[in-house]
Amino acid sequence: MTRQLLRVLGFGLAALAPAAATAASCNGAMYGPKFRDGNSITYGYSDMDPGERFAFDTINPEAVDNILIRVNYDGQSFLICNDAASCQGASFVARKPAEVQIEMGGRATPGMTFGIEATCTPNTTGPDEDEEPGTGGDDGTPPTDEGTDTGTDTGTQPSEEERAAAEKAAAERAAAIQREKERQARVLSHQVTTLAATGATGAVRSGIASALAARRGGAPGTVGSQGFFLSSQGRSGAPVQAWLSFKGRKYDGTVDGQSYDLTLGVDTTLGNGVVLGGVLSYGTLDVTASGTDVEAKALSYGAYISAPVAENLTIDAQILGARPEYTFGPTSYDADRLSGALRMNYRMTLGAAEVTTFASIAGFSEDHPAAVINAAAVPGHTVSSLTGSLGARADFALSGGVRPYVSLAVDFNRFEDGFGTTTRNTSPRLGLGMTARMGAGTFQVDFDGGEILDGTRDYGLSLGYAMHF
Repeated sequence: MTRQLLRVLGFGLAALAPAAATAASCNGAMYGPKFRDGNSITYGYSDMDPGERFAFDTINPEAVDNILIRVNYDGQSFLICNDAASCQGASFVARKPAEVQIEMGGRATPGMTFGIEATCTPNTTGPDEDEEPGTGGDDGTPPTDEGTDTGTDTGTQPSEEERAAAEKAAAERAAAIQREKERQARVLSHQVTTLAATGATGAVRSGIASALAARRGGAPGTVGSQGFFLSSQGRSGAPVQAWLSFKGRKYDGTVDGQSYDLTLGVDTTLGNGVVLGGVLSYGTLDVTASGTDVEAKALSYGAYISAPVAENLTIDAQILGARPEYTFGPTSYDADRLSGALRMNYRMTLGAAEVTTFASIAGFSEDHPAAVINAAAVPGHTVSSLTGSLGARADFALSGGVRPYVSLAVDFNRFEDGFGTTTRNTSPRLGLGMTARMGAGTFQVDFDGGEILDGTRDYGLSLGYAMHF
């Protein structure tokens, strides 16, 4: 009696069309399991008459991560194929009446689906005239069709050692592919974390620099961003100052996208030129890295201080905390970030130029929970960064209150991905711009560019205005 049964383990799905056939025939039997990003095995059972054939095809073969088709027939096991190419068009032909068990297993590339079609076609030529009835030939071994590449010689029964070796090779290949996916997921997490953290903390530093410059009666000091700066500080030297800063930054190279940050701040003077303030900043990051669209958003909060330590020499410092939220496709999670920065500025006059030399160090540490990114498990880890900068800015006074400037710095970056890998990157950063008195305040235009990660450039345009009233 014809028996057809489909059993699915894991994520395998199967479509079973019942056979309209007499006993001991598989004519019309069809199995169509589908495989996603989880290992699964499907079994199909049927009877076969001599000369009947099961033909196999893969649907969407480019989605195959691993695949295996095996036929158990008349007490023997035959490995039909174990890769997408050899499974396309493979077949199995019976030489005597017997029950057949078809084993179909596989796993798809994450986010994709592939299928296997196994279809039985009737005997069109009849059994071999030399066969003894009921024996299926000398050893009952199914022959291989001429002109059909099955990927495996189905006319020869593989030994137990050969089957074990094939299964071991398939398992090793699957494990290697999974390790590579996990490595790529860790790299992606590190890239996005670095851009999100450095972008957010850099935007706050830029806003603070603008606020301090406005308080001292100079132009807002936004650097390397697209945005707008507005301050309530006036020439009257009011003890309390409130300010607003909007920044944007573009990225291209190995990572493409942009970030935007809106920062609110307030500060006051404590005497002897010391300024103490607090900030609240909200930022978003939207980038594409390694073919994956990633979003990040965070509310940062912290404090800053600026103090003169000698004539023409000041030190600025800031500390920030944040709890950023990351979204990698269907996966979202929160991290914990702590960042800080310290900068020393020395001003001097060289001919017609006012030159400010500076040295700074900035860094962050961010704790991430365990998560699944692009179907790869990423354990909990801590990403950290430390950046040192040395540079100078020269401002030139022209008639009409216009002051063009040029700045040049060198950034020394050190990143740790939390998995034992440390990378270093040194790159120049160039800035150009101008400030001009306009109405009751000062207008500023800035442009700068550099390399934040190896292969990822960042650049931007800034518009600033400090109101004096």
